Amino acid sequence: MRYHPDNATWLYSLDTDSWQVFVLSIRPKANVFHTMVTLCGKTVLLFGGEMKDSRCCNETWLFEVEKRKWKPLQINIENNTFSRGSFFLRPRCSHAAVAIEQLNSPCACKQSMLLYGGRTTRRESLNDLWELRCTSNDDANGFKFEWILLSKDFPDLKN
Repeated sequence: MRYHPDNATWLYSLDTDSWQVFVLSIRPKANVFHTMVTLCGKTVLLFGGEMKDSRCCNETWLFEVEKRKWKPLQINIENNTFSRGSFFLRPRCSHAAVAIEQLNSPCACKQSMLLYGGRTTRRESLNDLWELRCTSNDDANGFKFEWILLSKDFPDLKN
């Protein structure tokens, strides 16, 4: 089965039970098998996916629903280390994500995104758990986020 990635933004209205398409000048690359979560009903986070050339990506985008505007997020990854050396958020697709409550958040929206697993471009299965945490937000600079590695090797539940 072939997939045909599209980078138009589609919004669904519960009030009218209809879809509306927006072709925006600034937007994520066309991809499939990405994840999206909504934070506080006002913003949507998009992560990863498989692009047209079958490569996985690790791009992170924020969509402001009321403004109908995409913004690529520049993420702080300096804190993503383990005692055995650096570990980075690898490009991936077919992963899972969910919004959770972020305790002690400096941000108005007290939610973050958990990201688990997925697969790489080479079809290698990933078994790591990350949190995309909001570190600050203000009217002048917008949201700032950082990826925090929570678990490098999640327990294998098959054994």
